[in-house]
Amino acid sequence: MKLTVAQDKLSHALGVVNKAVSTRSLNLVLTHIRMQVGKKQVTLTGSDGDFTIEHTLEAAGDKEGALLVPARLFVELVSRLPKGEVRLERVDGKLRIVCGAADYHINILPDENFPTLPLFEEEKIAQVAAGVFKQALTRTSFCALKDPSGTTSHYTHAILINFVEESLDLVGTDGHRLAFEQLDNPNPELKEKSLLVPTVIIDELKKTLPAEEDSPVELYYLSNQVFFRFDKTVFAGSLFDIKFPDYHKVVPKDTKSVVNLNRAGLRDALSRVQTVFRVKEQNPVVRLETKEEVLVVSSESPEVGTGVEELPLTKGDPFADMRIALNPGYLVDVLSVLDCETVDLHWTSEVNPLKLLVPQETGFTYIVMPIRMD
Repeated sequence: MKLTVAQDKLSHALGVVNKAVSTRSLNLVLTHIRMQVGKKQVTLTGSDGDFTIEHTLEAAGDKEGALLVPARLFVELVSRLPKGEVRLERVDGKLRIVCGAADYHINILPDENFPTLPLFEEEKIAQVAAGVFKQALTRTSFCALKDPSGTTSHYTHAILINFVEESLDLVGTDGHRLAFEQLDNPNPELKEKSLLVPTVIIDELKKTLPAEEDSPVELYYLSNQVFFRFDKTVFAGSLFDIKFPDYHKVVPKDTKSVVNLNRAGLRDALSRVQTVFRVKEQNPVVRLETKEEVLVVSSESPEVGTGVEELPLTKGDPFADMRIALNPGYLVDVLSVLDCETVDLHWTSEVNPLKLLVPQETGFTYIVMPIRMD
């Protein structure tokens, strides 16, 4: 078995599939990348058993075959090879890697007991525009919790992809804040389908998805697994089989005051507060208070002192002077993933969630729980 492939394409493909490779598994094969060679292509696969990434690229090969290569070693070596053609050949139970003057022989494992994807192609449920889907994931997944062990099954460690009537809803929460993006349902016949996708999968998916709006992403569902296929790449993973709370119930329906603020100016002021008043690994508390034509941003701590900033605001309808206290990081995060010029803040009271909306956009909603003030 031998094949030839461009170094840059091979390095890119290995970098993609390596995101799913296990780094802590006791199962040796899960620390490897599967390389399946055909006469005109090579398919690379990484998997931790629950999360799998498969990428296919064109390559000139002489005959079909498959083997397992140590992931870390393979990825790092190929990334450091010179530009040009890479020749891969199975020789005496090893993988020979030749590029320019470089010539390596790497130990391999036989293609046994490695997770393979089921035949899911007939289970397509929707097709969405990659750019739109990527933006929606970016604007919701930032506030879901990341599970460092990769084993926690809780709705706060996942993103809900929910097909409901005329909409496709994406929702993320950590229990203190919630981001909700509502898209048009790409499959009008699918009126009710909930997919709770672990954040570890979503985080890698949103990085890899193309930004072009006209590039399609196909969604498949089979046996409590979700599959995302795009650009000769497949992301596959097991879903959490738990109930996501009714997110509509936590979004405030009534508004007693609305103000419009410059997004970047508010983000920068809150970032300064977050930097100055974070002490002893504790998050600071910021107070937001409207006073006619300005928003007063203030914070204090015995260890640091006090800080006050004033930002111009535009009154909405309705408007009344309001105040609230919260973790500034929760607003910095959302203001950093948005790309709009201004945002609207909706107050109900100092003990109810603060709601953030984007003017002229009806699909995005963000809420953050307040901190009770004295």
